[in-house]
Amino acid sequence: MNTVLRMLSTLTAIGILSGGFLSQVSDWAAPQIEKHMQEAIRRAVSTVHPGGARSEKVAADSLELYKVFDAEDLLVGYAMNVTGNGFSDKITLMVGVSEDLESISGIEILKQTDTPGLGAKIVEPEFKDKFKNLLTAPQVAVTKKENPAPNEIQAITAATITSKAVVDIVNTHMDILRKLKTETGL
Repeated sequence: MNTVLRMLSTLTAIGILSGGFLSQVSDWAAPQIEKHMQEAIRRAVSTVHPGGARSEKVAADSLELYKVFDAEDLLVGYAMNVTGNGFSDKITLMVGVSEDLESISGIEILKQTDTPGLGAKIVEPEFKDKFKNLLTAPQVAVTKKENPAPNEIQAITAATITSKAVVDIVNTHMDILRKLKTETGL
């Protein structure tokens, strides 16, 4: 009985110390993680709008949205930080959209955990470049054809679900952005 009590008290003490240590590490790391994420968002905005000189966050409940301006302080478009369901987990991406919402200027993948060599190919320029100057009307679509239409992207071979997931995320948030622009006049 004495051995059992000693083991329980030792394990309890180790658990309390470990929990306290993990809490301290979390408190230290949280601001670092937030700082890193804000820097990644800043870089992503400039990637999806290469002609943009500065951006400002727009107060919107339904969307994390940035207005992007050129060197003469003229609006060149919008950048949306959006998240949706992928094949195996959530996908977070930055989508650059023209001022008139008629075309996509580019996308940047901020977070994904898909299968390496298959769905994870969405981070490669070969896939992301398919979105440059892509028309958004009526909606962006996925195809397996060699020569996609102006509003279509060719799916990644053996990763059609992930390709469709990215397109669904873009379309869902484009609808939200159109509604927001109609309601507020952005």
